Amino acid sequence: MNPRVTQSDIARLAGVHRTTVSLALRNHPSIPVPTRQRIQSLAENLSYRPDPGLSALMAYRNSAKLRKITSTIGYITNWTTRWGWRDVPAHGEFYSGAARRAEQLGYRTEHFWFGDYAGHPERLAQVLHARGIRGLILASHAISSPAICGLNWNDLSVVKIDTAPAELPFDYVTNDQRRILQLIMRRTLALGYRRVGVVLPRRWDIVSELAWSAGLFAIQARLDPAARVPGLFYDTSVTANSAAEMRVPVESFGHWLEEHQPDAIIGYGAYVLPSLRALGRQVPSSIGFADVLLEHGIVGPAGMRQNSARVGEVATERLAQLLTHNITGAPAVPVATLVEGTWCHGDTLPARAVSFDWLDDAAVQSPIFPPDAPLA
Repeated sequence: MNPRVTQSDIARLAGVHRTTVSLALRNHPSIPVPTRQRIQSLAENLSYRPDPGLSALMAYRNSAKLRKITSTIGYITNWTTRWGWRDVPAHGEFYSGAARRAEQLGYRTEHFWFGDYAGHPERLAQVLHARGIRGLILASHAISSPAICGLNWNDLSVVKIDTAPAELPFDYVTNDQRRILQLIMRRTLALGYRRVGVVLPRRWDIVSELAWSAGLFAIQARLDPAARVPGLFYDTSVTANSAAEMRVPVESFGHWLEEHQPDAIIGYGAYVLPSLRALGRQVPSSIGFADVLLEHGIVGPAGMRQNSARVGEVATERLAQLLTHNITGAPAVPVATLVEGTWCHGDTLPARAVSFDWLDDAAVQSPIFPPDAPLA
């Protein structure tokens, strides 16, 4: 059996110090690119592979150093206003989770609003360089905001929260809206509701790259046709952000309710419930309701907690990995990490007489909602 090739072997053949080899194999910017490429090529030709035990030890030592040596990561938002994203519960949780995990890993988090640099993006690049910020989290980008430009992405480690901006192909972390919608549908059906309608802003579906409608259609394809209620994906202004501006229009909502007669609705409470009340529909006496985005700390309504703080934590963890290994620029193949939601029982969706006679066996047996899962 041939002995393991070591970094010392590579250093001797390359005519450099072993520390240079270690830095080059970690793609450290202190080593000139030609030297890095030469050493990496030599290591590949020699079939060099890191020692897993030694790598684990070094990772432990590096993590201990990170807790002592604090550097800064940039949290870039591109909302219509500097702090408007804080009014959207999920986005506030993204930031709190990211900042909390960054502190645990030995980083500070500094917020930058791209609106301060719109038209002069080179100024943002100068600020980041002057402060030694090499890692960025791109989060909270409004549809109507201008594209981020003017940064040398090849010198930066970057992770996105959500898929926007779509023109920047970096690794991203987001809520698994497709699976969240499927799970909330199955829970509602399992509680005995036969005609379940989904009411969401079309903008949410577009931003999620149709994850919401994909989840709905996947469930409906396995339902009895008589139980399929077309989703109401309603339009809003691209600049709308407040709950009042994002509410489902009462008139079109009323027509939809009258035509399809749902016995339960899945939607976001701040947008749906005021319009339901305006139409004289009471929850849960006349119609059941499950919320797709239960705010942190709210107890009572049925629905999903999307675990958005965990999305922020995972984004920071991924960015810390990129920084540790000096991985910069856009990856050849971006990686998406999806964070699942958690179902919460509540008084807005009381159980009815449960019957699966109209639901095909495949739907009941789906691993997304196993038959032995607790219902109460």
